[in-house]
Amino acid sequence: MDIRQLETFISVVHHKSFTKAAETLYLTQPTVSNHISSLERELDSVLFIRTRKSVFLTKSGSVFFEHAQNILRNYQEMLDGLNCVRDAMDGHINLYASSVPRKHFVPKLIKSFSDLHPQVTFSLVNEDSEAVLNSLISGETNFGFVGMKLKSSKLEFTDIMKDELVLITSLDAYPQLENYSAIPIEEVLDHKLILREEGSGTRNIFESALSEKSIALSEHQILGYVEDPSTIIEMVRTGIGYSVISIHEARDLVRCGLLKAYHIQDLDLKRSFYFAYSPDMQYVPINRIFKAFVQENYSKLFSDEKTPLE
Repeated sequence: MDIRQLETFISVVHHKSFTKAAETLYLTQPTVSNHISSLERELDSVLFIRTRKSVFLTKSGSVFFEHAQNILRNYQEMLDGLNCVRDAMDGHINLYASSVPRKHFVPKLIKSFSDLHPQVTFSLVNEDSEAVLNSLISGETNFGFVGMKLKSSKLEFTDIMKDELVLITSLDAYPQLENYSAIPIEEVLDHKLILREEGSGTRNIFESALSEKSIALSEHQILGYVEDPSTIIEMVRTGIGYSVISIHEARDLVRCGLLKAYHIQDLDLKRSFYFAYSPDMQYVPINRIFKAFVQENYSKLFSDEKTPLE
């Protein structure tokens, strides 16, 4: 027994005709007859008395008619309830993000989305890129914003913004050079470096670029590994070492006169930031809406950023 058979049965009752029921339901008359015959076999009951001019319910048919109407009514109420949930514009969205997109992309994204859906709330967790991706794979979060990709069938990525790592120094370093001048890598390696923790997309890009030039950092070249980007910036300001950070981050610090920033010659430090998600996750309605919003609007949200990438 299925819903279509019940709909056919009720239509025959209302029209007292197999032919008119077929026309109303856009079915052939043999299909209507098959639906009724299937119900009668399954119920082991005769539901209609058929005459040349009309059809009438038997006593069994009358009992079944009352229940069939209730079943269809409950079925429609169920569909209406599911539609309300599916179309709901409220809910809570969990986001994980590495430091650069968390500061320079996600706030704009949340603002634009909240303008359209003010009832939606957010959780925003700051982790390095590797931790974000692992959280997506394990199902701890639905969406992530990261500075690196991971080959996995459980992840998909949308490229949302371009970036480049630049060297940052204290204000008294290289007084003869303007900001965003190019400095040879050999000069950079003569100074102590402060790097992000393992798993950071920034560190991964920097070490990969060095590796492409067959350069391996020795222990005496590393001052330390620091998880918090703000702490790294403050350490560089004191003049105890250099570091590499996103040009999006450096731009604000240079403009405020806190640090100097330079391109590193002969190293390819350009990268992308990604919107990451699991294709296998069962998304609630608001998450599907959010995912589509990000993929459709990321270029508009970031089009006003003026970054000296060249």
